[in-house]
Amino acid sequence: MAEFEAEVKAQDIIRELKADRLFTDENLKTILSAGADTVLASVKSAYVAAGHNRRTGETFRHIVRPNTVKRDKQDIPYMVVTLRGKDKRQQPYNVKGFVLNYGRKAHRAWKRRGGAIKADYYWTQAVKAARDASNEAMRKEALKILNK
Repeated sequence: MAEFEAEVKAQDIIRELKADRLFTDENLKTILSAGADTVLASVKSAYVAAGHNRRTGETFRHIVRPNTVKRDKQDIPYMVVTLRGKDKRQQPYNVKGFVLNYGRKAHRAWKRRGGAIKADYYWTQAVKAARDASNEAMRKEALKILNK
């Protein structure tokens, strides 16, 4: 007789949590935090691996995971990993992260000769790479709540 492992899907876990009245805001935050922490670690390591942490490391310190659970138009909960704050010249870190991820073209009309910055998509690739690990972390956290 052959044995196989049946993987528990997210919809099944949510259905069980709702049936047991365990799908509360507190438990939801715990589950989503586990996944967001995985994505946060992936983004920070991708930032360093891309070579963007070579100066002071200030931007690296501002990559954060807020503690709030947001909801989209369809009322689906989610958490984000983002850049917060401004540097000493009052330039937002999120704009710096955007430019480092997506790049910029050289413009001669600008007074400052900044030049082009090549897009390396470190953030995008880190999020894609962390998707499976993040889902697994959230699944494990949900199963812990179910087994309490």
